[in-house]
Amino acid sequence: MATKLTLSVSEEVSKMAHELAKEKATSISKMFSEFIKSKSKRYKVADEDLHPLVKEFSGKYKVPKGVNPKEDKEWLIHEKMKKHDKK
Repeated sequence: MATKLTLSVSEEVSKMAHELAKEKATSISKMFSEFIKSKSKRYKVADEDLHPLVKEFSGKYKVPKGVNPKEDKEWLIHEKMKKHDKK
């Protein structure tokens, strides 16, 4: 059963999410659900069942000195988008 969830993000992130969903012919809800499932220890999903964006945005990033990714979420999203745009 689906339930409604409201998220607060910057306007830039909102635009990115809408663009990605349109490019990939999927919904933001589906992308978000698959991302959360991929990170959950209780809900294991086989790699082949993950949306390509979830696979692409999962991974490790080198954080420069002076940047705290837990506090600077915009930096982390920007880095992940740069990785996506290079493809």
